[in-house]
Amino acid sequence: MSSKPLVSIVSVTYNQEKYVKAALDSFLMQQVNFAFEIIIADDCSADKTPDIIREYAEKNPDIIKPILRKHNLGVAGNFLATLKEARGKYIALCEGDDFWTDASKLQKQVDFLESNPDYSICFHPVRVMFENNEHKESTWPNIKDYSKITIKELLKENFIPTNSVLYRRQKYDSLSVDVMPIDWYLHAYHAQFGKIGFINNTMSTYRRHDGGIWWNSHDDKDKLWRAQGSAHANMYVELLKLYDKDEEKKIIYEGLNGTLSSLVSVDKRFGDHLIQEALNKYPDAVEPFIIYQYEIIKDQQQRIEAGKQEEERLNQAIIGLRGEIFKLRDELHTLKNSRVIGKIIKFREKLGIQLPRVKHLPTTVPRRFKGSISRFLPELLKIVLRKIRSLLVRIKGKISYGIQKQEVKYITVANKPVDKQLPLVSVIIPYYNRGDTIDDTLASLDAQTFKNVEIIIIDDGSTDPVSSQKLKDLEQSGLEASFIHQENQGVAAARNTGVSRAKGRYVVCLDSDDMLDTTFIEKCTMMLETSPDVSLVTTQMEIFGVLAEPFNHASYDALELYSNNMVITAAEFTKKAWEACGGYKSKIGYEDWEYWLNLAEHKFWGKSLPEPLFRYRTSMQSRYIEDKDIHWNNVKVIHSLHAGYKKIIKKLRAEHQGITHLTDPDTAFTNMSQPGQFQASDADKNNVLITVPWMTFGGAETLIYNYCREVKDKFNLSFVTGLKSDNEWEYKFREITSNIYHLANLFEDERLYIEFISNYIKTRHINVLHVIHNGFTFEMLPVLKERHPELKIVVTLFNDRVEYFEQSVKFGQYIDVFTSDNEKVTAHYRQDLGDDPSTVVIPNGINCYDEFNPDLYDRTSERLKLGLADNDMGVFFVGRLSVEKNPNIFLDAAKQVLVDHERKHVKFFVIGDGPMRPEVEKQIKEIDSKQVVYLGYQSEVASYFSAADIFVLPSSIEGFPLSILEAMAMKVVVVASDVGAIAEVIEDGVAGFVVPPASVERIVGAIEMLCDNPKKREAIKLTSRKKVETKYSNRLLGANYQKLYNELSE
Repeated sequence: MSSKPLVSIVSVTYNQEKYVKAALDSFLMQQVNFAFEIIIADDCSADKTPDIIREYAEKNPDIIKPILRKHNLGVAGNFLATLKEARGKYIALCEGDDFWTDASKLQKQVDFLESNPDYSICFHPVRVMFENNEHKESTWPNIKDYSKITIKELLKENFIPTNSVLYRRQKYDSLSVDVMPIDWYLHAYHAQFGKIGFINNTMSTYRRHDGGIWWNSHDDKDKLWRAQGSAHANMYVELLKLYDKDEEKKIIYEGLNGTLSSLVSVDKRFGDHLIQEALNKYPDAVEPFIIYQYEIIKDQQQRIEAGKQEEERLNQAIIGLRGEIFKLRDELHTLKNSRVIGKIIKFREKLGIQLPRVKHLPTTVPRRFKGSISRFLPELLKIVLRKIRSLLVRIKGKISYGIQKQEVKYITVANKPVDKQLPLVSVIIPYYNRGDTIDDTLASLDAQTFKNVEIIIIDDGSTDPVSSQKLKDLEQSGLEASFIHQENQGVAAARNTGVSRAKGRYVVCLDSDDMLDTTFIEKCTMMLETSPDVSLVTTQMEIFGVLAEPFNHASYDALELYSNNMVITAAEFTKKAWEACGGYKSKIGYEDWEYWLNLAEHKFWGKSLPEPLFRYRTSMQSRYIEDKDIHWNNVKVIHSLHAGYKKIIKKLRAEHQGITHLTDPDTAFTNMSQPGQFQASDADKNNVLITVPWMTFGGAETLIYNYCREVKDKFNLSFVTGLKSDNEWEYKFREITSNIYHLANLFEDERLYIEFISNYIKTRHINVLHVIHNGFTFEMLPVLKERHPELKIVVTLFNDRVEYFEQSVKFGQYIDVFTSDNEKVTAHYRQDLGDDPSTVVIPNGINCYDEFNPDLYDRTSERLKLGLADNDMGVFFVGRLSVEKNPNIFLDAAKQVLVDHERKHVKFFVIGDGPMRPEVEKQIKEIDSKQVVYLGYQSEVASYFSAADIFVLPSSIEGFPLSILEAMAMKVVVVASDVGAIAEVIEDGVAGFVVPPASVERIVGAIEMLCDNPKKREAIKLTSRKKVETKYSNRLLGANYQKLYNELSE
């Protein structure tokens, strides 16, 4: 390495032999394009930490500089002494019991500070890991508002993890060693010299263990104050030497006051003399403390006086409002007997004037006086205010409802066909010095499912030689795109140049560093084609790059657009709208936002697609992370250009109220109906379209995911959902395919559902339509069969109690195969449809090799986490806390085992969440035993099953619950109700126990028998595991569905 390192990694250790290797390895794994040094200082450890440091230093003599102290300096002393040894331009901190997890951490942080000379600190979130697993892992800090990453906020609270920080090196000779916490002090010291930067990537782990200073700081705060309180008080005293602005000093005084007050409180409880010790040791703290207390008393006196004045003002306001209420009541009485809508509108306007006056009364006072005024307001006054506000809100709601209840006129319009020789969509890419990212942008376009697209790249006078050469290479590569070169005029002019040349009906302006999801153009174009009143479609977005996070905009609202730009830069819009509005305005900042406002003023309104289909790249030059002052200046310019915006929008809404245009379903997909317009699928695979209700958490969704994951390489799979949902599990299904379509997101007119599915079958050459446990597809089947006679239709239902079982029977003649995971459902089909139907039972399956496999877990360790000794029996309930699952029955059984049968070595655990949670927690409290524990919701249950002996499923309703297979695969004995397919899976007494639903007595009997017969218990465990492997594995599940699809496609 170079003799002049750019970065010095400073690490301090003390008795950390268990952890220091991980820290050093994480330093050495850094992949950087600069030299760095590791200065690691051990503070006279009594264990093998110094030996480990020597070993690493001998292997890496050019990088590691060991400092092995012979006398203990303490944490702060060791840190400061080691900082003085650093030679780098930048300093990274990490204590010896923590470690880094990202090999590019240093490179990213150095790049940030190199690109931003006005920043002195750069940090990131860390994973917090508790050594004993008593607490869940978490990420800290969880920063939502980047505007709060300031010196003022840092003085209030330390939000910078030590092992995440990179400093611009300063002088450290004058810093105090007698402060705690030393890292907070150092952060505040460095924050004097520049701004604080934040990279939202978790790149290190902060380890909490019983040898650490802050191990039990949350659970035993008194111990922390007694050990570190006086040094913490001194930290504030030292900060007063660094900061002299009034606002900053006030924050520091508040912190000092809080610390000294806590020391007083501890003194009272324990008879210590901490406050005296602190003031004797740090006399400089006395004066600020007294001054601050005086200011508090003075402020309270002023508040009391102001409260009296405010009370009088409110009394006068009440008198005035009472008169207004009587007038409003009379107006309402008149309106009840009038049919003139003008009076309703007039009344509504009057109400709009009065309501804000009342609306803010209850909230303004407490916020201004922080609760003081509440002591002076009579209770009667508070009640009157609440009643007035409630009355006005109800009146306003009723009148609004009356106005909204006007009859809506629906007008059906035909979708006009476009010239088949022209592209339907034009993608405009402004390009300026982005040779490093253009490949990503073009790759995202190449992956689009809809292909009737032209690409126009406008080189806006790039000056970077590498970027210019990149563009030449692209022109010569045969890329199907048009290239336009112009002198630099800015992104708005470049977009206008591109749109003016566009041949498509619709336009997407995509910056050359951003990316689109594979279905972006297809979905946005479909929405524009089928929504006559919509002229642009926007989506949610995912931010990546310097900042990485999902970003959810509000839904499109033309009126709210003035205050909040909820439209992405790459929103798809009609070229007709661009022509009518004159395009983008140049050099105003936020040109896209101004353009969306311009469209709205011309009645070209938008619609939101609530899916994250746009990927926005952030860099240090991104507007997303620009200075806030620039942001607000841009906003002022835009608002000045559209001063009358809200009046225009309200007028347009009033003119078009009650009229909605719908697309004629017969012509909805006129321009998207040719197979050649779409991405060709693998011709060697059959194409399967699967309809499901939604993609959320559940047993059915788990089964679908499990089998599709097994067959995804054998078939071209696509999914359609039909019910409104947040689809929390979509991310899992995206592991299988990106061809996922949520009809409720795409179409407001449900008549278009069938047209979409029919068009999809045609354009994607679908062989098999698989309807899984949903009711929205059945009424489509006669039409789909008529239009696509070669289509094979398979229906899978998991029980026969759902309302759409009857629908499946009603439309049985159009269904080729009925399947279920249990014999009960297929038998019901044969009973209702005779011998005609083809029925197949495909048992559920789980991943018993890579997930629910006891060999993957250390059973002893997992049991210790739960407090289970070798001779203890762990009995678990795992499931939704709802009526049909009967968690109360499980707890009734637990009470009998523990109280009536006095079992001392049986412990009961409840895992789950749901509507019965309060009842469950209350019942556990009433049992009042440490042998009954509620563990809450757990997303990964395999580790808990590895610690379990018995799993109880006392449900009154089930189909084929995956939980019994998961337990059996983990060698856990199952005791389950005789409902659904449970008896088909569990041979009573051989692979578990089947009991009558809600039978506490039989559940208790099974638990007692298993406690007294360890050989029987072990035999059942082995039988259970073997049964899952041979009949219910995910591999068998996938093979069964693969066979079914192949047979249907022949």
